[in-house]
Amino acid sequence: MDHQDGQLGAKELFQAQSHLYKHAFSFANSMCLNCAVQLGIPDIIHNHKQPITLPELVSSLHLPPEKTNSIHRLLRLLVHLGFFATTKHNTNEGDQEGYVLTPSSRLLLRSEITNLSPFVRAMVDPVMVTPWQFLGDWFQGNETTVFETAHGVGMWEFCDQNPKFNHTFNEAMASDSKMMNFVVGECKAVFEGLSSLVDVGGGTGLIARIILDAYPHIKCTVFDLPHVIANLPESKNLSYVGGDMFESIPSADAILFKCVLHNWSDEDCVKILKRCKEAIPSKDDGGKVIIIDMVIDGERDEHDIAETKLVFDILMMVLVTGRERTEKEWEHIFLQAGFSHYKITPIFGLRSLIEANNWHGCNNSMELWSGVPRCGKVDHPPIPDMRNVMSGMGIRDILLIPDIFLGVKRRFFLKVFLDRHVYYHQTNHSSHPILNGQLGYGWFRSD
Repeated sequence: MDHQDGQLGAKELFQAQSHLYKHAFSFANSMCLNCAVQLGIPDIIHNHKQPITLPELVSSLHLPPEKTNSIHRLLRLLVHLGFFATTKHNTNEGDQEGYVLTPSSRLLLRSEITNLSPFVRAMVDPVMVTPWQFLGDWFQGNETTVFETAHGVGMWEFCDQNPKFNHTFNEAMASDSKMMNFVVGECKAVFEGLSSLVDVGGGTGLIARIILDAYPHIKCTVFDLPHVIANLPESKNLSYVGGDMFESIPSADAILFKCVLHNWSDEDCVKILKRCKEAIPSKDDGGKVIIIDMVIDGERDEHDIAETKLVFDILMMVLVTGRERTEKEWEHIFLQAGFSHYKITPIFGLRSLIEANNWHGCNNSMELWSGVPRCGKVDHPPIPDMRNVMSGMGIRDILLIPDIFLGVKRRFFLKVFLDRHVYYHQTNHSSHPILNGQLGYGWFRSD
C-alpha cells in the first residue's frame, strides 16, 4: 500500500472511491433487474428459441427504434451482473451478437414453476423500499421497526389495511415457496414416516399441497390467522385451521415453519417453539419441528451467499422484529424452548433444513445417562476436535445437555450421535475411525 505523509496513495484512494460508489449506486442493479422483469425481457428471450439480437429484442418489446441504444445499455449492465449472456449467432446478415438466458434469469420465466418474478417486483415496490430511507431516523426514534417509522404502522397491520400490497406480498411469498418442490425431492427422509404435519403460517396451503403431491398419505393441516384461511377449499388430507401460534398449535407428528421464525424476535420464537413442543410427540415417537430458514455462517458460506444472508438480516430488522440467525443463535432459542436435539442440513443455497426435537423423558434440555458420573467424566476419552471432525464431514447433529454436573452455567456437554441411520444424508461413514464402531459416541466441552 502506498502512503504519503501517513495518507493513502492515489491508487488506494481511487480504489476506495470506486468501492464506495459501487455500493452507493447498488440500488440501480435492483431497479434495472426489475425493469427487465417489468418489460418481460426474460420471457421474450426464452420464447425466441435462439439467441435474440438487439434489433429483434427491441421489435419484440414494441419499443420505438430510438430506445434501441437504451435497451443495449440496460442489457449491458445485466449481462455484467450475470442475469443474461451474449453469444455469437449466425443470421442472414452474418454473425451477430445475441442475448441468451442464464440460470438466474431462468428463475424469472413466468411459465416456469420456479418463477421468482413476483418476489423481485415485491422487493422493489415503493412500500418496501421507502422504509430504507428512514433507517437512520429509526435508530434515533422509539418505533419498534423501521417499517413503522416510515408507514406509521407495523408491516402486518399495513398488509391488513392495504389489500393491493397484501396481494403483491403474498404473491412474492408464494413464488418463493414453490421452490419447496426441490426440498421435498431432496429430503425424502425428513417426511417419510410422518402421518400428520402442521404447516404454521402456511397461507393458502401451497407448501402443504406440494408435500401431499409427494406423500399423499400425510394428513396436512395449514395453520394460519383466521382471516387468512377463511373460505379456503379443503380436500382429502388437507385442512385449514385458524388460530394464534402464540396460544396453541394443532397436534401432529411434525410442525413445519418455512421462513416464518426469521420474522420474529428470539423471545417470540421461544414462545412459538414451546407451543410446538406441546404439540408433537417425542423424538422416539417420531415427533419433530421442521424449519426452513437461513443459518448465517461467515466462515463456510461463499462470499455472495454470506452477503445475501447478511442483507436479509438487515431486511428483517427494517420490516419486522425478526432476524437471520447463526447456528449458535438457533441453538440458544432451541434450548430456551426446552428442545434437547437439533440438526442442520445446509443444502438449499441460502437456506438450511433444521430439525428440532426432544428425547422421551427429556425435560428442559436436561437428560442423565447411566454410566455418566456426576463428576462429568465419561467412559470414553474426550474428543476435543469432534466439532471440526463433524464439520469436515458436513455433519451437525447435536444433543444438548446443560453442564449440571460441574455447576457451570452456559456450558454444555454435547452428545454427538454417529449412527449412519441418524445421518441419512451422509454416506461411507465406515471409512472414518471414529465412525466405524470403535467409538459409539464422543463427549466434548463447548463454550
